[in-house]
Amino acid sequence: HQSGFPCSFWGHAILNSVYIKNFLPSSATDNRTPFELFYGELPNVSHLRPFGCLAYAHIPDDNR
Repeated sequence: HQSGFPCSFWGHAILNSVYIKNFLPSSATDNRTPFELFYGELPNVSHLRPFGCLAYAHIPDDNR
């Protein structure tokens, strides 16, 4: 495993790749994205980050 991730992350990696693929244009759909075809607007990709990047979980003050 070159990534260093344990096998338990492989399912998440596959889901992530399919999610991103739905935001990519394709020549089969006249260079439109599946998201665009379904929702009628371009997808917002500002929330996307590299898979495996550093992230923090928000814990509400009441639960700390």
